[in-house]
Amino acid sequence: MAGQQIMTQNEAAHDEGEQAEIKRVETVTVRRHYDSNDNWIPEMTITESVRKAGLSPGDSIRYIPGELEELGLVPALGFPKGDGRVDRFARKITRAGNERGDAYRANIPMHVLEAMGIEEHEIGGDDPVKLTVYAGDRLLAFEPFDGREIPSLNVDEPTGVEKTPFEELFEDYDQIGDLTAERCEEEFGSIEDLADDVINGGEIVKEFPRIGEKRYQAIVDALVEGGHLTEDNL
Repeated sequence: MAGQQIMTQNEAAHDEGEQAEIKRVETVTVRRHYDSNDNWIPEMTITESVRKAGLSPGDSIRYIPGELEELGLVPALGFPKGDGRVDRFARKITRAGNERGDAYRANIPMHVLEAMGIEEHEIGGDDPVKLTVYAGDRLLAFEPFDGREIPSLNVDEPTGVEKTPFEELFEDYDQIGDLTAERCEEEFGSIEDLADDVINGGEIVKEFPRIGEKRYQAIVDALVEGGHLTEDNL
């Protein structure tokens, strides 16, 4: 895979005017990550890019959207744990994982996406926004997806691991979340049992932690789309 070079700024381990080589690593989807109050922020799973850049969970990346016009992409410089760098352009790399493996994630500020011509209403939904990610030495870079898909080695869903029925049901509904899918798995014997609860007003599922109106409606929508409910049942 051919690399390209960009000029880095005088921050952290990058010297002013230093030529940094970066390579295309993966195509990632920007999704909505919801908190317990149903507020959301844009989030990406960038496991392979983080590894290629020599970064790790707990490190931070600082986006530099001001370089977009000159470089054609947005660099993000890596900083080690404990650096103490906190500003509106810096975000921490986090780890999410279970027995399937680890996935490394990072939020990307909405104003950085807007600098790339991506608007808030484009995040999530049926046709989610994708970005192409580059990696260099403690350096990442992002650009809008140009149609050339790069297979991702992210381990959110490793090959050979089957999804549970509830994970498959909620797959296209990011706002529902893995914890809610796991709770449904524990509470209901089948998707039909969940559908019956919704038909009866959702007495059980509405008692789940962090089930707000939007998340409950997403569960209903998933059941309808999956053919487990009809409008006549509601």
